[in-house]
Amino acid sequence: MVEADRAGSEHEVGATTSFATPTDRVLGTVWGGYYRADWTFSGFHEGDIRIRGEHAGFRLSFQTSSTLSIQWRMNGRLEQWDNRRLGDDGVDFVGEETDRRVVTIDGDLGFTFWFEGRLGFAVALGGGFQSEPPVLYRPPNGAVPKGDRGFGRLGMGVVSRF
Repeated sequence: MVEADRAGSEHEVGATTSFATPTDRVLGTVWGGYYRADWTFSGFHEGDIRIRGEHAGFRLSFQTSSTLSIQWRMNGRLEQWDNRRLGDDGVDFVGEETDRRVVTIDGDLGFTFWFEGRLGFAVALGGGFQSEPPVLYRPPNGAVPKGDRGFGRLGMGVVSRF
């Protein structure tokens, strides 16, 4: 292993708004923002990586009865990655395409069972997709598939409300 250090900053600016119907049967939150990261690496593959992009998402919850809530959540990110690390444009590393648009979409559908109105048991099932950021090795002959990835998620938790 070769030692490397990363310094820099990440910033996200955005807005969130939430709403509810008069009976509180439907609750929702919508958010969006702008993300930027500037990282400088020293040691292994010295140089800079710059990321700029938009992020957005929503969550919608429907109270079907006094004991059951159903939730739907989606998030999306559209970012421009610019990798200027020394040597990453070489054929044995990332390759010539070090400036890429990276798309990430994920979401889930779940429910919460409310026990005695205060204690909730939540389960969610979801997943998503991320296109390959320019930090992974991709041989020019295509012997190894591109680094796009899909993923699944199973979430479980306990919630309390007062």
